[in-house]
Amino acid sequence: MKKIIAILATALVLTGAWSCKKGSGNGPDGPIENSVLLIMTEQTSTSATFKVELTSKDPILRRGLIWVDGEMTPSYEDTQHNTELYPQDEKSFTMTLSGLMPDSQYSVRAFMALDLSKNPEIIYSNTIRLQTDSDGV
Repeated sequence: MKKIIAILATALVLTGAWSCKKGSGNGPDGPIENSVLLIMTEQTSTSATFKVELTSKDPILRRGLIWVDGEMTPSYEDTQHNTELYPQDEKSFTMTLSGLMPDSQYSVRAFMALDLSKNPEIIYSNTIRLQTDSDGV
């Protein structure tokens, strides 16, 4: 199971499966201005660790992970779980979700909230769906 997840995470990186707004980085449409890339780096029966890469030309107000039980796509507004960090100018960070239930499904996304005057914009990453291992496996 862990090998499959590692292969899928690598495939996401190699295919450039990330979220972007306003075109950008050096994508097919020009430089990427705002994007969030989420990669799962480790998983156990009760936790999962993710690396997040942010690209933004605008000030970032908040960043973090959001996740839901099951296969729904989580959003900032209606998520069951939310872990936020307030930036200290880091464009890359690692977060571990702990306390997950063994043998359960979760959907995880990273996000960043951009400071665009008084109307923040939420930029999301790709969604990673994971199945935790059975306890003791």
